[in-house]
Amino acid sequence: MAIRNYQASWNMWRKVNSAGTPKPKRKDQYRFSYQTKNSYPAKSRQAGEDIFNGAKVKVTDNHHIQIPKVGRLKASANNIKHLPHEKGVRIGVTTIKQEPNGAWYVSFQIKADHPLKQALPKTGSEIGIDLNLSNFLTDDQGHQVPNPRYYRKMLTKLAKQDRKVARRRRRAKKEHRRLLDSRNYQKARRQRANLHSHIAHQRNDFLHRTSTVLIQNHDLIVSEELRGKNMLKNHALAMSISDVGWRTFISQLEYKAELYGRTYITVHPAYTTKRCHCCQAINQQVKLGQEEWRCPNCHVFHVRDHNAAINIKNKGLALLQEA
Repeated sequence: MAIRNYQASWNMWRKVNSAGTPKPKRKDQYRFSYQTKNSYPAKSRQAGEDIFNGAKVKVTDNHHIQIPKVGRLKASANNIKHLPHEKGVRIGVTTIKQEPNGAWYVSFQIKADHPLKQALPKTGSEIGIDLNLSNFLTDDQGHQVPNPRYYRKMLTKLAKQDRKVARRRRRAKKEHRRLLDSRNYQKARRQRANLHSHIAHQRNDFLHRTSTVLIQNHDLIVSEELRGKNMLKNHALAMSISDVGWRTFISQLEYKAELYGRTYITVHPAYTTKRCHCCQAINQQVKLGQEEWRCPNCHVFHVRDHNAAINIKNKGLALLQEA
């Protein structure tokens, strides 16, 4: 699998050649992972074997999974109970990884001959959303979802833990001990990794809940295209942009919309903030960070994010009509 992934990365680089040459994983990092390919005999596939029997990688019971060359592993029953108990649902590529805090995870690529999720019933609702930093998002009805700012709230604890890790690293080097052999350093490093893991889990839970609510309640969701790499070049906003998790949120909307039979589209963000949604006039006087403004043409008062969400929705509807 490693050779296969290595060759695939170079093939992709030859086709795209925009993100730099592939970089092998460093041996001194604290995140380890590998993949193993599962296989089902033809007879077992015809018999409708499922993920609980008849393969190299399988779930043996509610508390254990079987992996080649590793053996029988104890796993979280809370996660196993959510796996589909249906014939014809099989496990493809399996990924085993260890996070920097020492926790191990196993993820399955699930294959099936039928859709695993049913399309949701139509609601007749359409929504445009404007993603921003002051609030996580504002929709075209003026409703706002607050920005939780999980990373910023933990900055004090993270800074304290960073100092502890740095002190123990200096002490180990002064005593000419390898960092891998320094128990105090490894303990402090794992504590710091636990903090980062806690922040990541909080953020992912928030993004999943928000994206699921949007998918369940609306047939059409329209948002603006976001170019994360370009926005991160602004050093004054880089930390806030990384903390909010826009790219992950958009990815969740994309796959959930396809999974549940919804429509999700993105539109170009040009002039969505400066354009009056009533008369379509563009106000060039609107500055970055200006929350409210009045249209000089029709004199309608606008809240910046609400006005942008309406413009984003109108752009999306126009795009659908053209298609």
